[in-house]
Amino acid sequence: MMILPFKIDEANYCINIDNVVEVIPFVRITPIPKSSEHLKGLINFRGSLIPVFDLAYYLKQHYANIYLSTRIIVVRDTETPEIEFGIISEVVSETFSLDSNLHEEKINSYTAHPFIDKVFLIDFELVHLVNLKKLVSTIENYL
Repeated sequence: MMILPFKIDEANYCINIDNVVEVIPFVRITPIPKSSEHLKGLINFRGSLIPVFDLAYYLKQHYANIYLSTRIIVVRDTETPEIEFGIISEVVSETFSLDSNLHEEKINSYTAHPFIDKVFLIDFELVHLVNLKKLVSTIENYL
């Protein structure tokens, strides 16, 4: 499985590359009045307005830090391709293939959030796999 690793508040996360449409630089996000705390607003992505969510607010109950390295990961669930949205990430790394042996041997089943599927140990660091389908079901009221 190919994954895209990213960081939020010094914690490591990853998402299946099949769900990633594009990684774009952080751009101005137009806020939506009276929206929820984790919905940062809308951006114009290739002529379409898409919502951008602050995953840090879901996970840590505070907003993501904005750095020069901050990116917006535009994602789409493969089962519902008409739904696209952005996730704010403080740092995005290069994609890599998750070794199937690592996948089988070093998975910890503990997850603290409903949209975190698994926790891997990669290079002595914990990496949380985001299940986009579960994330979409969590935020679908805002899409």
